[in-house]
Amino acid sequence: MMRFFLHRDVLMLLVGFNAVGTIWGFFWYRDQLTQTPWFFWPLTPDCPLTSFCFLLFLWWVRNGERWRPGLKAAVAWIAVLGSLKYGVWTVLILGQYILSSGSQPDGQDWMLIASHLGLWAEGWVYRRQLPLLPPMYGAAMVWFLANDYADWFLGVHPRLPLPEEFSFAMWSSLALTVAIYFWGRSMLRSSTR
Repeated sequence: MMRFFLHRDVLMLLVGFNAVGTIWGFFWYRDQLTQTPWFFWPLTPDCPLTSFCFLLFLWWVRNGERWRPGLKAAVAWIAVLGSLKYGVWTVLILGQYILSSGSQPDGQDWMLIASHLGLWAEGWVYRRQLPLLPPMYGAAMVWFLANDYADWFLGVHPRLPLPEEFSFAMWSSLALTVAIYFWGRSMLRSSTR
């Protein structure tokens, strides 16, 4: 099965999907970015940046990257861990909004749910392609901690459908960061056995 997902054409198709998702994601964040100080921009659009990192990761996998410690390997970890975290987080936030507001999901809601489930799925499918380099995993975790700090303590978090969702959004995001931390550690530990 993994052979299918490593086929060059499949990888190129997913690079294309991630390019569209990245562009659409930055478009979705456009209003928030215009109101956010420029120095917070790298920490504001969580999902589009994750999608862009995943696009790069897939491109490198397609081209047979020989992983060494460095920026590419750190980006690979950010791509996979971010896909797992933000894929789940966005679906949780939208699901909580739909259930608590009693509103019917519209086309954009369904598109966001489907695309973020896809983001999670590709993170899960391609996790075995990660460079098993502990320092790069550590660098990725520093990124997620900085991102969580900026989101939840400096107010740079994505716009929430309901202001009352703040506590749920923050605690679920922090819990998912803890989850990806332990998951990444277990990946590295199992590789040394």
